[in-house]
Amino acid sequence: MTEPMGRLAIMVCSKTPNEAARTKRNTGFSSPEKRVILFVTKENLKEMLFIKERGDDPADLIVDLVEWFYLQHE
Repeated sequence: MTEPMGRLAIMVCSKTPNEAARTKRNTGFSSPEKRVILFVTKENLKEMLFIKERGDDPADLIVDLVEWFYLQHE
């Protein structure tokens, strides 16, 4: 998560992360580098498959997750 590569990381999790993981993630965003770490669960991946089957862009879900992350940290 360096400046040339960007400040976004996506972690694919088999289950919803616990409070300790979310706290650690929020610490990374609070730092001067403003790192964004998204947790993507199996349910999110399934939804992305359904979005693709409908002919839409599954990346829209990632964009929605990023926007939701920023809304939480305003």
